[in-house]
Amino acid sequence: MPLEDRLCTLVRSASCWLALLLIGCAAEYAMPPLPTKEVGGEKASLTLSMTPTQGSLTHEDALSPIVANVDGDVILLEEYEKQLLRYEAGLEVLGWNPTTQGDYQITVLEQMINELLIVHAAQARGYVLADVQIQAAFDESEESRGGSSAFDEWLDLNLYTRDEFRVELRDQILASMVQAEVVAGVSKRAEQVRARHVLVGTLEEAQALLAQLESGAKLATLAIEHSLDQSTRINGGDLGWFPKGFLTVPELERAAFTQDLGEPSGIIRTFLGFHLVETLERDPDRILSPEAYLQLQQVAVESWLAGLHDNAHIERYVP
Repeated sequence: MPLEDRLCTLVRSASCWLALLLIGCAAEYAMPPLPTKEVGGEKASLTLSMTPTQGSLTHEDALSPIVANVDGDVILLEEYEKQLLRYEAGLEVLGWNPTTQGDYQITVLEQMINELLIVHAAQARGYVLADVQIQAAFDESEESRGGSSAFDEWLDLNLYTRDEFRVELRDQILASMVQAEVVAGVSKRAEQVRARHVLVGTLEEAQALLAQLESGAKLATLAIEHSLDQSTRINGGDLGWFPKGFLTVPELERAAFTQDLGEPSGIIRTFLGFHLVETLERDPDRILSPEAYLQLQQVAVESWLAGLHDNAHIERYVP
């Protein structure tokens, strides 16, 4: 990864899910042999293959091949391949070549597993959607895409039947409900520090700057003159106010929260290079910026989802 690309991750941007424009495309994906199972010699319906509600497919009654088993509910190869096509199409719409995105097949499968875990969690917490609520969301989607005929074309391009899309809507609504409960527990206030840093590429450069600091030089001046972090260099290396868990560089964040005010740190080595950091201010109970608040909400959801993984029985049948 080029240095300028890595630098932009120094302060973690609050992220959101990209709503990819999904279009149909022709693609081939060679799969290894998978477990197979027939039900009375006939194919089972795929409509509810990703849902754990009544009528969902389990390992015992599903047509295989299957690609994953999540607490007894399965993800079928056919649905997985559709998701791969949608993902690839979305990348292409954004101008990204799928062949340059590494093992995105793993990413797609893990996203499908996460979605199933989240729906399980929503149902375990007692969230239930009435048919009228699902239909209302479906009707709104149809209207937003220009009516019945245009919507059917969109569904066809995106490899959905109407029933499959209804299930997708239901799962999205359930997921948003349970995740809203998770993020509601995140406070809008937190301990925060304001710090500045200078980043250089070699240990020798960092040692030379440290010697200047010990001789009375100002870290802000050194940052303007030497820092490789272009996003903060113009401001004398000022990182602004941030809570724990906001920076993508934990070593830098740890130093900022533990050292004395106004005292430059020793040399800190990270994946970006070599840093010197100075903590300027500390507030034990400060209102979070919108970006920081959104980031901590994301961290809360990620931590909650990790807990779901820890307590689930998951089997994967593809690499």
